[in-house]
Amino acid sequence: MSQKLVFASAIALVASLAATPSYATSAINEPLDTPGALSAPWVVSGTVNPSVVTVAGDAPENALRLTNTDEGQNGFALFDDPISVAEGIDVQFTQAQWGGTGADGIVFFVKDGSDTDTDPGATGGALGYSPGDNDGDPILGISGALLGVGLDGFGNFASESSDGSGCVSDAFERSPNGGDVNAVTLRGAGQGSAGYCMIADSYDVVGDGLSAMVNGYDSREEAAVVVRVVIDPATIADPRVVVFYDGSEIFDIPLPEDFDNVATVKIGFSAGTGGSTDNHEIWGLTTASSPNAPLADTGIETGVYGLAAASLMAAGGVALAVRRRKA
Repeated sequence: MSQKLVFASAIALVASLAATPSYATSAINEPLDTPGALSAPWVVSGTVNPSVVTVAGDAPENALRLTNTDEGQNGFALFDDPISVAEGIDVQFTQAQWGGTGADGIVFFVKDGSDTDTDPGATGGALGYSPGDNDGDPILGISGALLGVGLDGFGNFASESSDGSGCVSDAFERSPNGGDVNAVTLRGAGQGSAGYCMIADSYDVVGDGLSAMVNGYDSREEAAVVVRVVIDPATIADPRVVVFYDGSEIFDIPLPEDFDNVATVKIGFSAGTGGSTDNHEIWGLTTASSPNAPLADTGIETGVYGLAAASLMAAGGVALAVRRRKA
């Protein structure tokens, strides 16, 4: 590419950024290490209200507990501040599932930023994301749901019982029900009792040599696994959702079309227990706009390219993080 073309592209990018509407920053740093109830903009709900719990001598000692080891729970923690997705979003956190009998799991979710509902989905295998029922009482899924990354110790998040209406039962490979499956399952958009369908084959982390989510762990330090979710802006060519688990890329799928219709999103976590249980915990949440994130391991090169960008930086202009997807 010629220097003139790079310069023109850089100026066009600066102009487009300047014209972007102003929303809450996507740079979030939430250690989730202050004991007790979460403060605004966090909103919590469920059969238990998630809070930061101290376990003396553990590492870390403080973490956000979504459920404890009681049966039939759902816990929901929403960062109730809309985040612009004009530049994409890169989210990282650590999760731990421990101290119980190995169920059910945790969901990192993304919902429409304009949606104001703060109720979780169903208990048990729905992991507080999808619809279901509680002793015959129907429970709706998360309102305005766009994406659910299910960290599913037991395996029922990939079962048909966690589908809303309109899902095709054999569209993707499901993990077997039960048996400490240790699967990561992606579900898509939903509203009420409709949708929340699987959008990729369920991924067996243990079968691929990665750390188990549930394995009879007795501490959060033992159970800790880092998870990263990178969501491209819908406006680029071939936008993707890329998920990393335990340092390995496990999903690289097309961005669901439902993201085309939203300017902002809200992010959060939900969890569920059923007849089997665990402490479900999160800490170390960070986010960034994905063009500025170190995405080389996703097959995307990042960096400042060309003399035009260097000249803008030297003149006190915007430091551009230009990215291009490898062939």
